Amino acid sequence: MFLSSIGLLPEKLEFMGSSAIPSFLAGSPPFHPEDALSSEDEEEQRIEFLAGHEIRLGDRTRRIVLMTYDDQGHRTWIDRILDAYTLVGGKASFFFTGNCLPLYAERIQRIVAEGHVFGSHGLVHELHTAMRSDEIRAQLREWLGMVDEIIPGYQVKFFRFPYGDRNERVKKVIAEFGLQSVHWNIESGGLDEDTFDKVVGKVFNGSIVLSHMTRYYDVHEAERILKHLIKEGYALESLETGMDPKDLYPQVTLNEGSFTSKPFLKYLQP
Repeated sequence: MFLSSIGLLPEKLEFMGSSAIPSFLAGSPPFHPEDALSSEDEEEQRIEFLAGHEIRLGDRTRRIVLMTYDDQGHRTWIDRILDAYTLVGGKASFFFTGNCLPLYAERIQRIVAEGHVFGSHGLVHELHTAMRSDEIRAQLREWLGMVDEIIPGYQVKFFRFPYGDRNERVKKVIAEFGLQSVHWNIESGGLDEDTFDKVVGKVFNGSIVLSHMTRYYDVHEAERILKHLIKEGYALESLETGMDPKDLYPQVTLNEGSFTSKPFLKYLQP
């Protein structure tokens, strides 16, 4: 029942040979089309899952911390944060607003090239619950269009609502685009010398730390914070690898690749 959803139609299998049949399908009962979810049903199921599984903590079964950075600051400050992660070997997640994305194209490309997660912080830094749903959709189309110019083919998966302002309605709207809301359990502050202690003194397994690329102490204390966390035995992971497995929408795995159907495409068109 999975073949059509992962793009392997019978005519494709014919020339691929019997080795193309994955082991988990071998010996399965005959496929009955009426048992399969329609693409519309699957799409709605996925939207409901993403909207209902906001990421508020990472995987608490592992000694990891998920550092996240909002807003785009001075380009040299972004470089300083990225340099700190290169030095210690960790990963993080970065959320950019879209009204000036092209100005940060090289930094966004570096973020992705170095294995960090790049996510959306909205087109503009405004309260999303005060926006109409169609307004949010239009802004997301514009934001995603700019991203596709900068990093073609990159799949944006995560969204951080400005000010943490969200409700069930807006979480479902972003889920239409395949985006999952990410919140946090620790705020670094980033505005004074207490930033270091606010992070290292409060983290536990799976903590998601909110920092900002625009705040002096989040930037200039980054290396010291990261080194201390590693000294305490924490691994620094991005949302993609460190999220709680229960918040991950299941995929069908075939050989070495992960395949899903292509939902949400209709929402990318005005």
